[in-house]
Amino acid sequence: MRIEPRYSSVVVSLFGEFNPQELTPDWFARHDLLPRDMTDAAKVEEEDGGILFVTDWLIFTANSESIIVETPQAPYIRAFDLLARAFCEQLFRTTRLTAFSISRHAVFVPANAKIFDRIASTLVTFDEHPVINTDGANSRDDVLPDLVAVMQKNENSTVLLDLRRTTDPFMIGVRFTEQQASECNDPRKSKDLVHLLGKRFDDFVCCADKTIERTMSYGIHEGG
Repeated sequence: MRIEPRYSSVVVSLFGEFNPQELTPDWFARHDLLPRDMTDAAKVEEEDGGILFVTDWLIFTANSESIIVETPQAPYIRAFDLLARAFCEQLFRTTRLTAFSISRHAVFVPANAKIFDRIASTLVTFDEHPVINTDGANSRDDVLPDLVAVMQKNENSTVLLDLRRTTDPFMIGVRFTEQQASECNDPRKSKDLVHLLGKRFDDFVCCADKTIERTMSYGIHEGG
């Protein structure tokens, strides 16, 4: 049988300088970024100078260095749309962005360790990417450490895939992350970074989903 994700989400993050105290559910409602009935129902936590609120399809987190939207529900583009509107319509006047990241998460529960081994060894292509375990070793013998990280880098971005194995229950987590930094010092030009994030979003999620689909298919052979 196919392995269906126990949990799945997309996380979009903007990094820079923020005032998290203003980014309340009420702020989003007042600026017509989220419906009032949705923000009124939000569960809010404030601690360590930051804010977290959960409502409907999103988990929103902000501190002085980042604002993050996570959504476990498609269409995932809503996470980008919310951050893009919040920044380009309101925050761009006072905020300088330094980087963005997009992450695609999925958690699976394989029937046994053998299926985990097959998933991990299939996803990690040794001929193309290094394997980095928790001890920092790079070796074919280290295919199944607690953490396997596969990094692809080019001039402008870093793409990271990691596999994390836990027990009780036996689980595998798959995470894809693309990060891009900017040396922009002009708050007005920070919009360019948001526009680049928008251009990358659909292709990134599509690529990550294809690998997640392959991961689910690895569970077809029952019993490992």
